[in-house]
This record gives sequence, C-alpha cells and structure tokens, in this order.
Amino acid sequence: MEVEGRKSADDFESKVFVCIHPTEPLPFKLDGEEEDDLEIEGGKINLNCPISGQPMVDPYINLKCKHVYDKTHIKEYLRGLRECPICGIQMQFSDLRPDPLTKKRIIFNTRDLELEEIRKKTIDNNEVDKL
Repeated sequence: MEVEGRKSADDFESKVFVCIHPTEPLPFKLDGEEEDDLEIEGGKINLNCPISGQPMVDPYINLKCKHVYDKTHIKEYLRGLRECPICGIQMQFSDLRPDPLTKKRIIFNTRDLELEEIRKKTIDNNEVDKL
C-alpha cells in the first residue's frame, strides 16, 4: 500500500510540474525510472520527433531504450529499419507504448505557446491604441 501511495504522489508531482514547466526536465526521478528520456537541448526538452524533426502529436516511448518518437513516424521508420534511430538498439513496434507524460508536455507546451501569442497580440493592440 505504501508503494502504491508513493507512486500516486510521484505521478501527481510530475503532472503538476509538467503543467507548469512543459519543456523542462523533471527535477526529480520517479520511482523505478532513470533519467527523463526526451532529448534535452540547452536545458529544454525537445518535443520534436527525432525522425521527422516535426512536433510530436502522438508520442510513443521505446520500452527498451526509453527514447520517444511520434507514432506515425516511428511506424513508417520501422517498415525499413528495425533499430532505434537514436541509439541503434534492435526494436520492433511491440516494444513501444504510448507516453502519457510526453503527451501532457505537448498539451501544456501548446497551451503556453498559444497564451504567449495572445499576450503578444494584446500588447501590440495596446501599442496601436496609444497612437
């Protein structure tokens, strides 16, 4: 019961952190996990698919190496090569699972980008009104 309670608390903490900081790595490790597995550039988590370079929509995590890819692009990629495009480990589609934490990061990052765009438009409109 204690382990289950800890997992629930860890899950809650990670959801709250990701809601506020969608592109930052978790500052703590969850029980049973290694590092945050998304590519980190300059302290920010890259939410682009490593195969296409496009923003991920439906992130899937490789259970073997923990790399994350967009489902559409990794399915297409695995039709040819049967290895992780990042580390080269042998893999197949059955090694992949949906990645709910990365999905939350994508949702909250999209929200933040939209809010920033609204903020910029509001500031621009206020500047025009002053003229």
